[in-house]
Amino acid sequence: NPLLEAFGCARTEHNANSSRYGKFVELRFDRTGKLTECRLTTYLLEKSRVISHAAMERSYTALYALCAGASSRERKDLSLPATADHFAYLRPLQPRAGEDDVATQVSVREAFERLGVVPTDQADVFAILAAVLHIGNVAFERKAPGASGDEGDMATLEAATAKQALKAAAGLLGVADSHLSEAMLAQRMRAGAEWVTRSHHVHE
Repeated sequence: NPLLEAFGCARTEHNANSSRYGKFVELRFDRTGKLTECRLTTYLLEKSRVISHAAMERSYTALYALCAGASSRERKDLSLPATADHFAYLRPLQPRAGEDDVATQVSVREAFERLGVVPTDQADVFAILAAVLHIGNVAFERKAPGASGDEGDMATLEAATAKQALKAAAGLLGVADSHLSEAMLAQRMRAGAEWVTRSHHVHE
C-alpha cells in the first residue's frame, strides 16, 4: 500500500522503510462463543518520529516525498524550498542509495487517484504535511522581562524567521497567525467552572 508506505513508514538504522504503525484487532463474541464482530484499527506507534529521529534515520517518508516531488505550483502554494534540509524536522539529511523520494510522491498521487481521492482533498493533505514542517521551524526564546519582571522564562517567538514559518503554517491550516501563535505559546485549561490560560516556558 503506497499510502501506508509513505505515511506510516520511515527509514531506521536497520531497515530502509520500516513500518512505524500498528494494527489493533478487536474481536467480539456472543454468549455461545460465536464471533459477532471484528474491528481493525491502524494507528501510529511512533508519533515522536515526526519531530525527531536519530542521525542515520529519517522521519516519515511522506514528508521527504512531498519536498522532493512537489510541482512548481505546489512549491509556491505550500512555501516549499528547493531542498528538504530547510526544515528542522527533516535534518540531518543522510541520503541512502536506493531512496527515490520523487518516485514515492508519484506513487502517493497514483494511490490517491485509484482510491478516488479528489485533487482538492489531495491538496489539503499536502497542505497539512507542509504546515507540520513549517511549524517545526518555529523557534522560541525567553520573553524579555516586563515592568513587573515576573515573566521568568516564558516563551516568545524567536526572530523574524520563526514568525515567517508560523505565518506559512497558519496560512496552510486556514487559521489566523495570532491564533496559532497563542496556541503554541500558551495552554488553555479548565479549572472547575473557569477557563485558565497558562503561558509555556521555553523548554516546553
